[in-house]
Amino acid sequence: KVTERLIQYCNIMGNTFCWTKTETSAESAELTEREEEECKEVFVVFEAADGTAGVKHLAPMMKALGHIPSKEEIDSLTVQIQEEHESKIDFETFKAIMTPLYIKANEVYSEDNTIAAFDTYDVDNSGYLNAAELRLVLRDSFCPGIRQIAQDLNDEDVLDVLAEFDSDNDGLISKEEFKKMIPALSDNIHLSMKIKSSMSFPDLDDTE
Repeated sequence: KVTERLIQYCNIMGNTFCWTKTETSAESAELTEREEEECKEVFVVFEAADGTAGVKHLAPMMKALGHIPSKEEIDSLTVQIQEEHESKIDFETFKAIMTPLYIKANEVYSEDNTIAAFDTYDVDNSGYLNAAELRLVLRDSFCPGIRQIAQDLNDEDVLDVLAEFDSDNDGLISKEEFKKMIPALSDNIHLSMKIKSSMSFPDLDDTE
């Protein structure tokens, strides 16, 4: 399947920032159950006996969840954590750090944005995307992960993407098929990043 090749592309490219679409909204400012579970899975890897993780582990924890923090971002968070939490964070603090990042990423995959992207590249207003139109929308829309990967897809790969999500086998992607395709592609990229990050966790003997 082409999604397996997408994972391989993502592993080669490394620092690709891409998250799957969820139901998190800027209005609720809360994580979904799935997102909270993802945060917990990462936090427990770095968690010390007292239920906290050292601030030095913040960057790899964020990276494991798909966010590649800048040095400035880490420096700012480190100063704040050192002042308020004595260089340690508990799970609730980590969750508070990650929540706005999830929300920002999820906005890319809102249904409105997905439909707008489809309509923009449905140049003949047929209600469908052919292979050429699909290539353009993957190359020019959504997160850097999908855009960068799309640059490397050859004609056969694009046809494979189309075929994988073309549920009625008409050789075209409908709007409903497109709405399912984009989160699925992002899901696979996100998963590959978690796997890649988990293979490069630091030595956790010293968790302070």
